[in-house]
Amino acid sequence: MTVVFAQGYLGGTVTVRDVRSLGDTGIGTFEGVNGEMIVLDGTVYQALAMAG
Repeated sequence: MTVVFAQGYLGGTVTVRDVRSLGDTGIGTFEGVNGEMIVLDGTVYQALAMAG
């Protein structure tokens, strides 16, 4: 999977509305791999990396 990210094979987007219509719990990423997406009980959260 690391090769997929490194070589930029990710493409296409889905709206948060569409994601929420498919269920109320899940994980994913945002466009441009801009943080992790966590969907819990229908609420969408974005977890961003923090410099240490």
